[in-house]
Amino acid sequence: MRTFAASVAVVLALTGCEPAPLATPSTPSVRPQPMPAATRPAPETASTTAPSAPTVMATVNGQPIYMAQLVEPLVEAHGLQLAEMLIANRLVAQEARRLSIEVTESDVAEENARALRDVLGAELTPQQRDQLLTKLLHSRGLTRGMWRRIMWRNARLRKMARPRVRVTEPMLKEQYARHYAQKVQVRHIQLPSLTEAQKIIRMLSEGGDFAELARRYSTNTTTARKGGLLPPFTRGEQRVPKAVRDAAFDLSEGEVSGIVQAGSEFQVLKLVRRITPPEADYEKVKEKLREELTDRLVERVQAEILAQLRRAAAVEYVDPTLRKAQQRLLETGGGR
Repeated sequence: MRTFAASVAVVLALTGCEPAPLATPSTPSVRPQPMPAATRPAPETASTTAPSAPTVMATVNGQPIYMAQLVEPLVEAHGLQLAEMLIANRLVAQEARRLSIEVTESDVAEENARALRDVLGAELTPQQRDQLLTKLLHSRGLTRGMWRRIMWRNARLRKMARPRVRVTEPMLKEQYARHYAQKVQVRHIQLPSLTEAQKIIRMLSEGGDFAELARRYSTNTTTARKGGLLPPFTRGEQRVPKAVRDAAFDLSEGEVSGIVQAGSEFQVLKLVRRITPPEADYEKVKEKLREELTDRLVERVQAEILAQLRRAAAVEYVDPTLRKAQQRLLETGGGR
């Protein structure tokens, strides 16, 4: 079920809402310290000066078609998602300036390599990953330039988050037990948008049958035929998006998750069972576990920092179409 952006919780921008946090009762939560709303302008701040006359997109037999006529339907269809992406990028750039955090091209290249590995799998060649990324970006209406700006944002977030994460020996031993001593099997419903995922959550809360909803609505046609049932997997199974793995291992048997974003797709999960496999040698895998757990906690803190910045920011949509879209999202419970 390889999807776009498997494990980087903040690879794509917030969609105007705060997803339900994944419960981790036995792992201490690592929360960012309160921070004031950033006030310094970002380096990439663009001019807001309006053009003096409408811009013509094309002429048809001498009659103009204006850019506004093209932009309006695009904004209605995709504007809020892209607007929130730009807002998130700007907020993180402002906060990095406030904290005197500098990011280099090397940092961005490392972030890009990490994201591609986690998103598309370590088993692919660099060329295969590049081709698949191009295809998936195109399917979501995103460009390479947008992806690169997201990498800059995530590199800044990583530098903010990393000093706040400390991995202890008890946490490592718990990670060992969760990673090697157990597998889980879940049903999942894969959905193309936050709105569709919210509808599924409502249907489930009203007594809908999970397997039947998976058959009817999941965009993963392979698992939909099986009522959304996935083969058992461990926490380290690279073929399953990391965000899905993390959420699945946080569930109790029979429990349904909140909305889990795995890149451009949204997932709702139900834990069917836990499976205990043979033990592994703790000392041999300890450092690997430390690296994996650190990455996981850093990603969580990155998401928390970004969400906190968004909540604290004074953001006002001036464009009426975007303002209406945001209001609709708030009314449906998709934002707070």
